[in-house]
Amino acid sequence: MKNALISGVGSGIGLAIARRLLDMGYSVHGIGRTVPDLLKPPPRFSHQTCDLSDLDALPDQMTRFLTDRPGIARFDAVFLNAGQFANAIRRVSETPLEELMYLMRLNCFASKGILDALMGAGIEMPLCVVSASIAGVRARAGNGGYAISKAALEMMIELYALEYPRTFFATLGLCVVDTFLSNKIGTLPLSEDPVFREQAMLRERALGANYIASPDQRAEQMIALLLPEPDPRITSGKFIEIRELIKS
Repeated sequence: MKNALISGVGSGIGLAIARRLLDMGYSVHGIGRTVPDLLKPPPRFSHQTCDLSDLDALPDQMTRFLTDRPGIARFDAVFLNAGQFANAIRRVSETPLEELMYLMRLNCFASKGILDALMGAGIEMPLCVVSASIAGVRARAGNGGYAISKAALEMMIELYALEYPRTFFATLGLCVVDTFLSNKIGTLPLSEDPVFREQAMLRERALGANYIASPDQRAEQMIALLLPEPDPRITSGKFIEIRELIKS
């Protein structure tokens, strides 16, 4: 039986990926703060509850995660999906350092903690899929700590790809999906300050037909592009928007 590990499996895209993989016969192992009720009872699904932003506790949590699964020597697919947006759309100069550090821990360095634990335990991992964002590539006023953390994540994964070529790292920008994160971005108070005009324009585009994908749609597209083998248009470690892959 094939095994998959998913962080941030409690809702949204992570949950949709888990359900799709279970339908495909995978054994799915989740890690994060929320246990998805929709995946209970647990045949072929297990979950470890932990706060991925707590980097001091994460090594012990990952040790426990692996100890509780002694027969697993390989995760056929790892999906690093956990992430969060800022508490407000505002200028970087107005963003508390504490918020920036929290987003860096959860959106970037939690993935490092998971990867390092798997690699350190000698777990085979042919595919690692990273939920990235165009926000880490293209600056948009108001994205603050989210953009900074995604930029750091994308560079970090590119380095992992260079240093660990036996794992294929698919760094996908998932565009706008109907999830808690996207809904939070779309409903946070937005100043009329012209510096945030791009944020307002994005909200206008989101109202258009077929602009926002459902989690199930995006999960199905991701899996079709990655399994059983990654689409040849995807380069390990290099960021690419999924919309560029599904429109052609």
